[in-house]
Amino acid sequence: MPDDAVDRLAAALRARTGVEDPERLAAALLEEQGAPGVANWTTAGAGFPVNDGACSFRNPANPFALPADRLARAAAALAP
Repeated sequence: MPDDAVDRLAAALRARTGVEDPERLAAALLEEQGAPGVANWTTAGAGFPVNDGACSFRNPANPFALPADRLARAAAALAP
């Protein structure tokens, strides 16, 4: 996980939600989190990033993947 993951997630939470303490929530969400395995990132036809991770909601091949419109929203929220 990147060193600035908490800051980046907190910024996205601050920009997109009404969470009272985005830094605290971001730290809690990311606590003991790590990649479940290797994931290769590519750009979907609509221009947002997707991956091939077996446990990823951002892998369109997974049956539990987010629909394209939500993938695009997640990408926009997490963009630096």
